[in-house]
Amino acid sequence: MEWILRLVDASLPFKGARSCNATQMVESLLSLPQLVAAFIAMIVAAVAGVAVYIVSSKLISKRFNNDLIDPMANLFRLAALFVGLMLSFAFADVLSEKREIDRAIAREAVAIWDTYLNLQFFDAEEALEARTKLIEYVESVVADEWPRLESDQLSPRTGDLRGEITKHVLNLQPDTPAQEIVWSGILSDIDEISNHRMARLESALAGPPVFVYIVMIGLLVSMACFGVYRPQGTLIVTISLVSAFIGSRVYLVIALSDPYQGAFRVEPVVLENLLERLQNDEP
Repeated sequence: MEWILRLVDASLPFKGARSCNATQMVESLLSLPQLVAAFIAMIVAAVAGVAVYIVSSKLISKRFNNDLIDPMANLFRLAALFVGLMLSFAFADVLSEKREIDRAIAREAVAIWDTYLNLQFFDAEEALEARTKLIEYVESVVADEWPRLESDQLSPRTGDLRGEITKHVLNLQPDTPAQEIVWSGILSDIDEISNHRMARLESALAGPPVFVYIVMIGLLVSMACFGVYRPQGTLIVTISLVSAFIGSRVYLVIALSDPYQGAFRVEPVVLENLLERLQNDEP
């Protein structure tokens, strides 16, 4: 995906034009209420589909005879199958990404909880400080960092807390073989916590899957193929409805592709429950 975006950037008259236009349009669409955004996507797709059909019909309808209608009908079916297949791939891709994010949040919560419990094996002041900072870290992730992910940013305070936790853990002095094993596990869990944090930023920065662009191109090509038929009211209505339906599916894919923004954003429910347990210091 990244190399495609770089190629698009290189083809534009000035660097960053794609970011200033397409990305901002997507973010503006996702910031709207769900039904409003879906309706706008349907209208845009319907208008684009009908416009391409009418222009295409003006250019090529008079050049085709009746003998070519049946072969063109088979071509329409093939194009529709292609668009549906690509749309299915895109939808499956974003759903898979969303499930992976949910599983990653659960794994992060387990790593935090294990770290909190394992620190009880140490009586040093450093261990107590690390446990206190760990609670503050989860609170910062939920209250500070999660809202920032909507604008593709991480919280500096959350990063500072993670650094303080690591510092306290590194200052621990294992006195027994059991403590050495526990200390090694704590370091591994802290490293995993940091990795999950970077993975969240990567997910926030990711754009819609490339299949979405293929679907939009396929939609316009399909509508252009209908240009062999002269414009009729029933056909225009049908093209509008089909285009609007595909537009609503494309909006759904785009909304799901940004896991921290819009109506389908991921909520830190697991981390909120973990924070409550940490604050209550439940066993």
